Amino acid sequence: MIRLRASAKVNLALRVGRRADDGYHSVATVLQTLSLSDILYSRLADSKNQPAKKLLQLRVDGADLPLSNTVTEAVSAMAVEAHDQGVKPRPLIMQLVKRIPLGAGLGGGSSDAVAAMSACARLWQLDGSRLQESGTFQRIAEHIGADVPFFLSGGTALGTGSGARVESLEPLPSTWFLVAAPQLHVSTADAYLAFDRKIGASNVAGPPIVPAYEPVLSGEWMGNDLSAPVARLHPEVDDARLQLEELGGDCAQMTGSGAASFACFDDRRVVTRASRLLRERGLWAGAYVSITRSQHRRSVFGDFPNLTP
Repeated sequence: MIRLRASAKVNLALRVGRRADDGYHSVATVLQTLSLSDILYSRLADSKNQPAKKLLQLRVDGADLPLSNTVTEAVSAMAVEAHDQGVKPRPLIMQLVKRIPLGAGLGGGSSDAVAAMSACARLWQLDGSRLQESGTFQRIAEHIGADVPFFLSGGTALGTGSGARVESLEPLPSTWFLVAAPQLHVSTADAYLAFDRKIGASNVAGPPIVPAYEPVLSGEWMGNDLSAPVARLHPEVDDARLQLEELGGDCAQMTGSGAASFACFDDRRVVTRASRLLRERGLWAGAYVSITRSQHRRSVFGDFPNLTP
């Protein structure tokens, strides 16, 4: 049995441009992984207990996922890679413990996909060097979704294009985040459609890579172009953001396409009390700290040979 953590993310900044021919909008975004995570338990199945020809038996705790999801997509794609390496993929049993809320803009599904890819590589004993050199993980990640490539590295990063082009940045100083969301699901497609209809799309050249993050956390670099469109669709989302401001958080803003928002705090005790208050008000809320690239990669790849730098 192996246990992997799939970290959540927030978008410290999200600029949205025009929709490309492939249906994706061009974006420029600064992403940051947090200590909030889903947990993926994985093991090889006992052939006596696994239905014939069934590659994956997936149990999900804490959320209702469709039969086809990012974990099943990742396992199917990794099975193809296993065959390419001359390895017969053995049936797997996975248990996904969902702690990251669905439809919140926190990247849970994308991060789960990377954890599933890592689990397959380890349990099937695939060649880590080949996975790296061939760009297999990157290719599979891009196929599953625009946010997935970020979770191959995590930490602090700049995402451009559809978000799949990722460049690691200098680590954010350790920062406490209060994350809160109303009890609703925001459709990413609906958020971008509302952006197109109500706001219009401006050209995006992409923000410069800044050497320090004081400008980000001071608000100079912060902002989310989807905030206003989503607020029109779901006023509760902006209400949660305003509550973060009222509790003394810095740089309160929505992450991704919502429904979650976050604010930054210096004091762990203050942010913990604030999260408790928001839960009493009926919001989903929690206090989490930023995690670095190396911390994220250890949690999702562990000591798998040739995959950790």
